[in-house]
Amino acid sequence: MRLRWMITLAVFGCLISLGMTTHTSRAETGESYFGETICLPDVYLQSPEECLALGPSEKLTEWARMGIAYPLVKPVYSRPSPELNTAPEQYLKISKSATPLYATLDDAISRNESRTLDPGLK
Repeated sequence: MRLRWMITLAVFGCLISLGMTTHTSRAETGESYFGETICLPDVYLQSPEECLALGPSEKLTEWARMGIAYPLVKPVYSRPSPELNTAPEQYLKISKSATPLYATLDDAISRNESRTLDPGLK
């Protein structure tokens, strides 16, 4: 008995859902979406006649109007010259022992060092 009710309700639900109709959607331009294709993703500054510039094309065109290029251009870079690792002249030569550094002029006068620089060429 219970199975019979469930089958009857299922058949009744299917009959009701078949009777419902759908409404076609329209774009902002008033054109129907059905029967027309969506353009391949690209920038369309003028509306193409053979397809709808919606979806990704719409976003790419919006970015192009704002001056954003897509796909993003790879940055141009080159490996710097190894000669840039060495200075043309010695600008600070540290003695064989550590060199004291002072925080203020008064500390330097009183020889009160705050830290030291290791020996070598800097």
